[in-house]
Amino acid sequence: MGPLDPAYYGMPEKVVSVALKQASKHRIIVLVSTEKFLYKMCRRIVGALVEVGRGCMAPEDISSVSRDRVPTAPPFGLCLDRAKFPACFPEPPRPQGEEDDTHNMEDPTFGACPPV
Repeated sequence: MGPLDPAYYGMPEKVVSVALKQASKHRIIVLVSTEKFLYKMCRRIVGALVEVGRGCMAPEDISSVSRDRVPTAPPFGLCLDRAKFPACFPEPPRPQGEEDDTHNMEDPTFGACPPV
């Protein structure tokens, strides 16, 4: 594949916000936000969190661990909640009667995905 081209992919170092929410006894919702996402970035973040939960990785190692040590989580259950664009991009028109669907993490129904 060759070296990554930062002009195309962006710099590999990102500022990422990760929030976890217990949805049920066996389900956790992982919310990831950043300015730009890299290929499989969310799946690798979830993979690292699973490894920490299994005791295979220390939490403080997540930020510096090599990519080849972090398993990529499967795509099942992965969904895009929303995308924000710069102010210079016009807001797409909403269908008539559609309300704003901005989510609030404090809402108890937030992330209520159908059972798998």
